[in-house]
Amino acid sequence: PFPGHRVVGNLYAVGTYDLAVFLITSDEGHILINTGLEDSTPLIRENMQSLGFQLEDVQILLQMQSHWDHTAALAEIKQITGAAMWATEADAPVLEDGGFSDPHFGGRESFTPVTVDKIIADGDVIELGDIRLTVMATPGHTAGSSSYLMQVREGGRDYNVAIANMGTINPGKKLIVDPTYPGVSDDFASTFRDQMALTVD
Repeated sequence: PFPGHRVVGNLYAVGTYDLAVFLITSDEGHILINTGLEDSTPLIRENMQSLGFQLEDVQILLQMQSHWDHTAALAEIKQITGAAMWATEADAPVLEDGGFSDPHFGGRESFTPVTVDKIIADGDVIELGDIRLTVMATPGHTAGSSSYLMQVREGGRDYNVAIANMGTINPGKKLIVDPTYPGVSDDFASTFRDQMALTVD
C-alpha cells in the first residue's frame, strides 16, 4: 500500500508502493491508467475513496504497457465498473490473451485476459468531460507502449504534464541479434528521442 495523493490539477496517484496507477478525474467520470498486480483492486479503491472518488465512476481504462505488473487487475476493474478498455493496436492482442502473445514474456497466460473496446494511436485525443488526454506512442518496452500528455490548470497557471512510460530494457531483451520483436531497437531509439524532446513541467 501507498497513500493516494494529488499530483497536480485533476491528476492523482492511486497506485501501490512501486507500481504507478494514475487517476484523471472529471465531472462526467474518470480515466484510470494501469492497475498494478492482480490483488491491487482493493488498494486502488481505498486510495480513490480517500481522495473523494469512487472506483465505479471510472469510465475509461488505459495502460502504458501490456506486462502483467501494469495490467493484472484490468479485467476485474472492467467488470466492476463497466468501463471501456482502450489500448494501442500492438498491445491489444496481448491484453486479450492475458500476456500469452507477448514476444518477451509470453508463452503462458500471466494475467486475466481483458477485452479491448477501442484501439488508440499516436496523436489521438481522448476526451471525457473536460479531460483532453493525448496519446503518445512510446514503443520498445512493449511494441504498443504508450505515454499520455495533458495540460492542467492549478494556482492560476497551466502545466504541461507527461504520464510517461519509461523505456526500460528488461533483462533478456534482444535488440539487434535475433531481436525480441522486429524493429525493437528502432522503437527504443524513437521513444528516447521523442520523450527527451517533450516540454513538460
